[in-house]
Amino acid sequence: MLLRLPTPALARMGDVLGPCLADPLPADAEPRLDAFCAAHGIAKDALARPLRACRFLLREAACRDAPAGALAEDLGALCPEAPIVKELLLGVYDAAKVKVQQDVLRGMLTDHGKLLLDVDWRRDAIEGTSRAPDARLRVTLLTLRYQDGDDTKRITLQLLPETLRRLRACLDQMAT
Repeated sequence: MLLRLPTPALARMGDVLGPCLADPLPADAEPRLDAFCAAHGIAKDALARPLRACRFLLREAACRDAPAGALAEDLGALCPEAPIVKELLLGVYDAAKVKVQQDVLRGMLTDHGKLLLDVDWRRDAIEGTSRAPDARLRVTLLTLRYQDGDDTKRITLQLLPETLRRLRACLDQMAT
């Protein structure tokens, strides 16, 4: 079915295949596929099955950390009469492998707890409060974004200078 697609669509297949490798599929996958089909004058059904097959082959190879050479051998055995299939999939395999393995790793970790995704910080100066009108204090605000199951959450913590020094010491120890 892949070989029945118009040549221009085959040449641009990586445009839709790459984003479709995520599991679950991203929210913009459907509109992207619709636009691709419209741009190349093909029916959605004509793209869906070969795209699913390519997605399966790439994801399975990536999950097994298969070298590109092994995938090339398998594709040569699966479709010896269609070298364009091998060319197409090998052309996106390295990037697909990185993406799929990141998704799998993230899933393995979030299956069993929260996963820190990003960190932002800001430094503020406190110049008095109702508790201490003349107080002068530097404080660091640390915002941690994390994934908790299917939800992305964040927490902002205030760090006093001593706590910030202890955090730095911990990070230095972890880096060695």
